[in-house]
Amino acid sequence: GLALFITYDRLKELRDIGEVNFKAEVERTIASVTNVYSDIVRQSKTLKVIEEGIKISEERLRLAEDKLEVGAGAGVDVLQAKVDLNSDKSTLLRQQLNINNLKTTLNQLLGIEINTDFYTTEVFQLNTGLNYDDLLGSLLNKNSSLIISEKNKNISSLMLRGLKSLRFPRVSAFVNYNYLYSESQAGFTISNQNLGFT
Repeated sequence: GLALFITYDRLKELRDIGEVNFKAEVERTIASVTNVYSDIVRQSKTLKVIEEGIKISEERLRLAEDKLEVGAGAGVDVLQAKVDLNSDKSTLLRQQLNINNLKTTLNQLLGIEINTDFYTTEVFQLNTGLNYDDLLGSLLNKNSSLIISEKNKNISSLMLRGLKSLRFPRVSAFVNYNYLYSESQAGFTISNQNLGFT
């Protein structure tokens, strides 16, 4: 009942799903690399802002100490400036740790030594000549998730056809060919030969 052909078609669909899954995994890895890289750039900009904040806190501490020295300030102002400076330095260390963790993640995604250090650039080249209709058509034709869903639908349909094929009659054939030759020394027949299909 055509089960052989249905099974063959189902296996082709499964092979196609494997290829699309591989392509989807490559796309996910590229997206992850892009996201982590842009996050490193963003966190590096934040780090620069924190470093500027530390310079301001150091200047504030110096001014508070100078005021205290000339008698125009209070010791509380110096202590508060030190607390603010320490807080900014702590934030700087957390931010540096965050960037190092992101760099480790990026190195893992790229498959290189995780301790490899690198610098990022803040320049991104964006493609501004994109057409919405082209992107929509590409989305519908090349989206891995949609392709996999369609392949799974085809496999389900083939499995249903396979189950229905069990209802069809089956034709089997069995062919046998015999050759028989016998000889006898006495009796009614001295030799007997039989050839043909049985």
